[in-house]
Parts: sequence; structure tokens; C-alpha cells
Amino acid sequence: EKRCNDWGVMIESVQLKNIDLTNDNMVRAMAKEAEASRERKAAMIRADGEYRSAIKLAQAAQVLEDDEIAVELRRLQTLERIAKEKNQTTLLVPMQIFNKVEGFEAEAHNIDLVALEKELLEKDKREYDEGGDSLGDSGREANQEDETEN
Repeated sequence: EKRCNDWGVMIESVQLKNIDLTNDNMVRAMAKEAEASRERKAAMIRADGEYRSAIKLAQAAQVLEDDEIAVELRRLQTLERIAKEKNQTTLLVPMQIFNKVEGFEAEAHNIDLVALEKELLEKDKREYDEGGDSLGDSGREANQEDETEN
């Protein structure tokens, strides 16, 4: 605009027409962005699954903590599952070896696992009600991403 003013020309408007953004570099960049978005979502799903699995394992450990019979039944179930696998060597080790480890002290963490699980379920319900998914994406954002990928 400054250059035109020097010549006594005044610009009222500028219009851009027929812009072609479908060159190969742009297509590759958009594909990379879509792939990165899918990988991010997959990583978040895996992490969320591992977190929930850890809560369930900790809950199971609390249940089995003081019940030696339940622990032994669980051990037998595991052995049965292992025995069904073909081409494997199974080594049976007495449980007493694992029970009497010197220098090992159990550490109490005082984590309310039931409250953690309840919090996750409430979060999932809220996101579902809002039309989102369990990744923290709202329904609008997820729909916009889907539209840009197509």
C-alpha cells in the first residue's frame, strides 16, 4: 500500500482467487498431521488402559493380601493356563521362596483405589454425555478433526 501511495494510486481491496493448495507438499503435510493425531490418540488410549489396569491390579492385590487360600487358587489358575500352552517348559517353584524374602518390607501407600475408579467412571460418563471420547477431546473438536481428515 505504501508503494502505491507514492505513485498516487489508492488500493481499496485485494481479492485472491483460484488458490490451489493441493500440491504434493501440502497433501503430505496434511497426511502427516492426521497420522500424528491418530498416533497421539492411540498413545493416550494405551496410557489410559494401563492406568486403569494398574488400579484393577492394585485392587486385586488388596483382596488377595490377607487370604493365602485365594492366592494359592490364583496360582493354580495361572499354572493351568500355562499348562495349556504348547512348546513351553514350565518350572514350578514353591511359594515359600517368594513369601520369605529378607530385607523386603511392604510399604503402605494409603491410596483409595475405589475412589480412583469411581472418578474415572464419572469422567467417562461426563465425556460421553458431552459427545466426546475418553481422550479428553470434546465432541466438537473430534468432529472438526474428522472433517479435516476427510
